[in-house]
Amino acid sequence: MTRSGRVRLLLVCATAALMGCGGGRGIGARGRPQTASRPWALPVFNRVEVPLPAESAPRGSFAPDVAKIPSWSEVERALGSAAPSENYLHLSTTDCLLRAAETAPVVELLHLERAMAEQVVRRGYDSGGKLAPQVRLLSLRIDERRSRAAAEAVTRLHQLADVQVQRQTAAEIVHEIDELLAAAEKIERVTGNAVPERRDLAVRQAEALDELAKLAAQGELLDDQLRVALAMEAGDERRIWPVVATNSRAEPIDLEEAIVLAHEKRTELATLRLVSETLSADTLGMARSLLAQEDGGLGTVATPAEAVRSQVGTYEVGVRRKQLAAALAGGEERIAAEVRAAASEVESAMRHVARAKEVRAQRVEARRLLELEVRFDRATRFTLGAANIGALNAEAQLRHEILELRQAEIRLSTATGTLLD
Repeated sequence: MTRSGRVRLLLVCATAALMGCGGGRGIGARGRPQTASRPWALPVFNRVEVPLPAESAPRGSFAPDVAKIPSWSEVERALGSAAPSENYLHLSTTDCLLRAAETAPVVELLHLERAMAEQVVRRGYDSGGKLAPQVRLLSLRIDERRSRAAAEAVTRLHQLADVQVQRQTAAEIVHEIDELLAAAEKIERVTGNAVPERRDLAVRQAEALDELAKLAAQGELLDDQLRVALAMEAGDERRIWPVVATNSRAEPIDLEEAIVLAHEKRTELATLRLVSETLSADTLGMARSLLAQEDGGLGTVATPAEAVRSQVGTYEVGVRRKQLAAALAGGEERIAAEVRAAASEVESAMRHVARAKEVRAQRVEARRLLELEVRFDRATRFTLGAANIGALNAEAQLRHEILELRQAEIRLSTATGTLLD
């Protein structure tokens, strides 16, 4: 397969899936977050493939812990053309990746280090050619830091999207239970007979409200972590509203091509190759430093400065070359194992999505049949309510599995070094 063919395989699939979901840029010209031009309220499915259940305004009151959940009117407006509120930053996967890479810790310091080396080289003071490889090494180090920060941030963004999905479902379940309790109270008031389902409904209501409180706390934590990862200004009080792709697809993974691509793209291997290719008596310091990262005992014995140009220095160069070759071979094996594990996670997540789709279809069909039975008085409103809750949970589980698939694809893109391509 040609190199252009490799670019089209699923690893870049993962990156394409992540990049293709942004509705509008959320980063301004000066690096400050801006409201997206095409906001979505919650991570939602493609309506043709996975239609959302009908939504209605929840009745009853929420516990104080979940007071920050957007109202249904806000959700409906956000799903349309208007933003729900100025208090939300609509953040797409693409914007999250770019902003996190831009604000990655230490990157600015590494840029300064590289600029200093470039200044020496540009003015002709690098007569021995020692700093030119150092400039390239610093560039690789910057790429590694940016990729790591982007992966962590976009993973948290999808985790926050998952929490938002579960909160939406929990709110709908509370609404359904409120309706059932109201129906039970009316029956008891009219007939004077106790409704057996009422006690169980009260328990489930308490559990649903408790789940809402837990999800609210998780959302706050992830929101705070994302704010730090994206270096949002302290005075910016907007909460992050994820805009992520939740469509699912099944594409084959060419594992061998993925491993080849990872060996080409991963900065750790590129660094080892660069140091090995430029190894000389003048660059022994770089080799020692890099080998020390492999193991604390490596690179600790240095040829004295006065002996570097002698046979002793030549001997050390030979030893370092062998060590770098061994470190490169070991790194390639380790990265190949990472790619295999990540690809296996993606395939497993795809199976989970397929199963969740089946369960959701079964629950939706069961609810449809019960609706017919209720119409002909062959089932009660309480039986239908249980089916409604089951369908809501199945829908939420499907969304959860798809977001798990997105995170598995992020790990695959990270393992192949293509996340920021």
